[in-house]
Amino acid sequence: MPWGWTRPRPSWSAISAARWRRPGRCRFSRCRTISAGTSRGDGRWYLGVTIESGRIEDRDGYRLATALRRLMRDVPMRPVFSPNQDVFLADIAENDKARVEAILTEELVPLPGSDTPLRRWALACPALPTCGLALNEAERVFDRIVSDIEAALARHNLTHERLALRITGCPNGCARPYVGDIGLVGRTPDTYAIFLGGDFEGTRLNDRVFERVPIGDLGRDAGACLRALGQASGRP
Repeated sequence: MPWGWTRPRPSWSAISAARWRRPGRCRFSRCRTISAGTSRGDGRWYLGVTIESGRIEDRDGYRLATALRRLMRDVPMRPVFSPNQDVFLADIAENDKARVEAILTEELVPLPGSDTPLRRWALACPALPTCGLALNEAERVFDRIVSDIEAALARHNLTHERLALRITGCPNGCARPYVGDIGLVGRTPDTYAIFLGGDFEGTRLNDRVFERVPIGDLGRDAGACLRALGQASGRP
């Protein structure tokens, strides 16, 4: 008899007073984020902060590690980390909301809603120098690539389009580039393959459209396809 549902059910029923029902279907159809001003319903609030590529760090123009350290030390709250590269600052009292936003602003951490949807949902694997399989950069060139594609989106009036950008340093695809709207896969130390046509929920495989594109040309080549998306959406 295969395992599945029928085989363990009698054993569970024998040791539990609960009535075991057949499990229903479950489908995850969307990704959500908790932004500023989200009430918990009891006078306390949530604030969602994006963690780029899941790395908490300080660097030029962005001091997330310092900001979180200050918040945990100075403001009563509870951090909740999610698999979507977020930290939810939970249980914030009403009179602490302004203080939390002030600390984030002082440490140059973007407040929720200030990033473009592309940057908010983009993901890059660690790649070089951490991963021994990497053929090219990913996380360390994240900002450059996202900025170039953001510029291409702006040229075609698509800045507010919610797209999933996935960047990996090799074909192993740890950042799931093969299901994103835009997937960039490192091919050589200087080039990437561009995959297009997945979806935001990650339920559809994309197709390779360009091969071995230099990093400086990614915005241009992806922009050629984004132009078609803009035209299909009725935008110039």
